[in-house]
This record gives sequence, C-alpha cells and structure tokens, in this order.
Amino acid sequence: MGCQSWPSASFDGHVASQAARWLASGAVLADRGASAEGSERRLPSFDAPEAAVKIAALYAWIQTRRDPLPPEALRLTTDVHPTVRAAAVRAIGQRPPPDAETRIAAALEDHEIEVRLAAIEALGMIASAASRARLESLRSDHGEMVRAAAVRALGRLGADEAVFDAAGDRSWRVRKEVAAALACRPSRHAAAIATGLLDDPSAEVQSQAVESAAAWPLRLGGPVLLEAMGKPCGTVRRTAAARLATQWPPASEFAPDAPPDRRQAELDQLRGRFVDEFGLVAPAALAEIARGAKGQTPPRTAEASRLIRQLADPLSTPQVRADALADLQAFGPELVPALEHFARVEKQNLPQAVWESVLARADATFAAIERLRSPDPAERRQAAEQLVRLANQRPLGALAVARLADVAAAESDPLVLHRALDAVARDGGDEATRLVYAAMSHPSPDVRRAACEHLAAHPRPQHAAVLAPALDDAHPAVVAAAIRALAAGGRLDDPSVLRRFLGSSSQHLALEAAAALAQLGDPAGAGALERLARSHDAAIRRHAAEAMGRTGDPTFVPALVRLLDDQEGTRRAALESLSKVTGQTPPKRDGRELGVAERVAWWKQSAAAR
Repeated sequence: MGCQSWPSASFDGHVASQAARWLASGAVLADRGASAEGSERRLPSFDAPEAAVKIAALYAWIQTRRDPLPPEALRLTTDVHPTVRAAAVRAIGQRPPPDAETRIAAALEDHEIEVRLAAIEALGMIASAASRARLESLRSDHGEMVRAAAVRALGRLGADEAVFDAAGDRSWRVRKEVAAALACRPSRHAAAIATGLLDDPSAEVQSQAVESAAAWPLRLGGPVLLEAMGKPCGTVRRTAAARLATQWPPASEFAPDAPPDRRQAELDQLRGRFVDEFGLVAPAALAEIARGAKGQTPPRTAEASRLIRQLADPLSTPQVRADALADLQAFGPELVPALEHFARVEKQNLPQAVWESVLARADATFAAIERLRSPDPAERRQAAEQLVRLANQRPLGALAVARLADVAAAESDPLVLHRALDAVARDGGDEATRLVYAAMSHPSPDVRRAACEHLAAHPRPQHAAVLAPALDDAHPAVVAAAIRALAAGGRLDDPSVLRRFLGSSSQHLALEAAAALAQLGDPAGAGALERLARSHDAAIRRHAAEAMGRTGDPTFVPALVRLLDDQEGTRRAALESLSKVTGQTPPKRDGRELGVAERVAWWKQSAAAR
C-alpha cells in the first residue's frame, strides 16, 4: 500500500477548514466519548439549507463516528451544490455503505469536475478489484486532471506498476503525481524513474522527483539528488543540494549558482566521494547495470554481423539471404542487443529485410515503427498511438529510436509526427534529436511547438542554431516554446535575441522573455518581471508571480509580497513562489496547515520583520 493516509486528505482546503471551525465552535460534538445518541443530537443537520453546514455535518460524522453514513448523508450525493456532492462522495469512500461503488460510479458521471475528482479519490479508498480496474481505465481519459487523480488513487491502492507506467503521460500534472508517488516506493526501479523525471519538460515534475528522492534512504536517494544537482534548472539544483546536505554534509560544499564549469568540477568531486563512501553509482547507469557492464559486447554480436553482411552482399544468392534471415529470426532475446551493437559500432544501416522480416516480427516496438511506413494515414495514426503506449511501458532502445527517426522524419501527418515526438519525449540522444530537428520545420505549428519543448527538456548548446529561426515563427505559441528552450541550457551567448521581446506588443511573449532572461541571470529579465507583475492583465500578473518562483531568486520577495493583495489566483501563485524563493513555509497551527488568509498574514509579517 501507499504511504499516504486518507483521513486527512479527504476534506482538504477550504472545505476542511470550514468544517473544522464548526467542530471548534462547539456546533458539533466536541467530546468523542459521548454516546451515539448524544452525538446525533449535537451534529449539524444534513438537511440544513447552507452548504457549509452540510459539509460540516459530513466532516463531523467522519471525525466522530465509525459506522457507515446514514441515509440522509447519502442523499447529499445529489445535492444542488457541487462542493457538497464532492464532500459526500469522499465521505462515502471513508465510511462506505453496501452500495458504495455504485454511488461512486454515478458520481464519476457528474457534470462538475470537482465531483468527478472526488469520486476518483473515493475509489482509491475502496480496496477492491473493481475499483482498481475502474481507476486503471481512467488513466486513458482525455482529461489530464482525471488522469492525474486516477494515478494518485492507484498509488494509494499500492498499484505501483500502473503508477510507474504513467511516467510517460503527456500531461505534466500526471507525471508530477508519478513523481510524488515515488516518495513511498524506494527501490532501484523507482530511482531509475526518478532520474528520468529529472529531465522532464516541467520544472514542477523535476522538483517533485527531487523531493521524493530526498525522502528515501541516503544510499538510494543520494545518487538521484547528485544527478539533479547537474541539471540546467537552478531551482532543481539548489533544492537537490540542500536536501542532500541535510543527510550528507559534503553536499553543502556545492555551489548551485556557480558558473557551469565550476559546478561540473565540484559535482564530479562529490560523485567520487559518494562512490568511495557508499560504493554506489549514479542512477543514470542503472539501465547499463541491468544490461551488464558498460562497453561489454552483447552475446552473438559477431554472428549477427556475419549474417547482416550476407544479406547486404549483392553477390549473395537468394538461398543464402533466406538462410541468413531465418538464422536472425531464431536469435530470440539476444537479437536486439546484438543488432544495436552492430549498428552503433559498424555505423551501417541494416538491410530493409531485417527491419521488416526480423525485427518487426520479434518486437512490437519495431512492428509499430514499420507500420508508420503505411500509405494509409489511419493505420499510421494507430501505429503511432501504439508506439507511445509501448514507450510509456519501457523507453525505446537506441536502435528503435534510430529507425523511428528514419521513418518519421518526413511524416506529413501532424498527428502522427506529434505522437512520434511523444514516444521519444524522454530521450535526449542524437537519434531522437535528429527527429526533433526535422520536426522544427514541419508545417504544423503544434508540431513545431512540441519540437521546441523537447529541446527545452534536453538542452544542448547546438540547439541554439535550430531554435533561433523559431523566434520569428508566425505562431506565438512556437515563439514562446523556443524562448523557453533557449533559456533551458543555463546560458545564452547573445541574450539580445531574447531582450528584443521585452518590448513586444504581446505581454505573453514579453513575460516569456523576461522569465527566460531572469532564469539566465540577466538583470533585464528581473526588472521586466517586476514591471509585468504590475500589468493590468490579471493573468500576466499571476504568470509573473509563478515565473519569479521558478527562478529561485530571493530578491523577488518584495514584489511577491505586494502581489499578496492581488486577486485570488495571483495571491496563491505569490504564496507558492515565496516558499520557492526563500525555502520557507509558514508553520502549522495546532497541527493543521494555515489557510490562504493566514499564510498571507504570516508572509506579510515575515517581510516586515526582514
């Protein structure tokens, strides 16, 4: 089972605080030792006209009773207020009646997303095969919030493989849930997944992977944190170094904001000291360990090379070629490693017959890639979807990625090419990059945007030459993605290519450029972010607050404190960013998290005391 507990999670946020105030005020039972009859007389009424009272009644029942909910509470699943319906569904999960799963299934069809998410949460409280099957089916829902909630619930049911399989989901919210679930599952498998998530396009996912690894024993989590300390995102580096230093003091010597060359030298020293002390290797090498020692020639490589040369030799007779194909087909599990080694070392293309008649028959991944050569667009789309599913289960190998790049680089259908990019989303190698570079000039702006996002997730200095033309793209979404990708590398030789956007008529592009420049340490970016935080557009102010948090720069504290008096969305963004740039969180009060208004007051008081 997962390591989270449900009772505290089921009435989160303003619902819990509202209900808790009823408990504290004496409007509901304060003495848990009182009789059941007395409890019922003193609970708020489930039939009250106010939504807050109904929620308080549900909360009080869960807090003070152990028996199933009464009929009048169950009727609240059809209440006119969606927040009440959601609270009732959560309560059913904790105190399930005999028909709990039927009621929860009905809530899954509710027109309000709040209620549907509550139903998914409730399914995770009922440890039955049916509830687990329903949650697994929701992993393919079109809504990212639904998929994220399903992964969270599956994690609490202990469905680890289902959770891990979601690590390649296209939504950062889902991948963040996977990263959060890893905290309870310290293992080599989890370490390999966490290491992969450190290259996620979303800084939120990267940060969550760091926090989860920090919760593990040092011998397992330390290598992941060391890996995170070498990533381009400054916030991720700083957080990883701070978390590791609490368990392993030498990590405090690392300077996360030093120039790249100095950071790399310090990190290499720390890795060496960690290996000397614990006898471990970085998790990036876990896949190599599983395959055997790095550099070791896979079995039967020489035999495979001989057979491929027979197939490629124009003087070979048809019978010789047929025998060579039959011999390769009989290789079994040793086929792909041997051919992969041959292609890498010999730097030769495999004959078409090997792709079609050997690899496609032996491996579902290669079969899907060969279907991408079909003239039928519908078949190519189906093949691309299958390829993404396979890649989510297990990252594509180097040989498969190379073949995909050959086949898909000239793809005209944007849906097919977009899914091909999804299949290599976690691969920053040369062959995946070759496919992405081809996608940068595709007619579809959505494909060009996705290509920029891939380059942002796997930054390299040479990407700048490909990204620079995208800054003049006719579609703002592509320009914004290119700006983020240029900033992802941690340095930019000519920041003026981004500074020109600070005066753009589009505040959204100006914001992207300001955030990127601030991330790169350019003073022009920080000043522009503070100006944009005073925009008349509430969405721009909110995004500016979020961008300040991503920089991890404590000089933004005064600007963020000022935004605490803004609209609700901006206020919440400022609160989150204050914690990110200072590394502080408001203390709990009486064992509970502070509400929004209380956190605002705490931060204002803290800022005034600085």
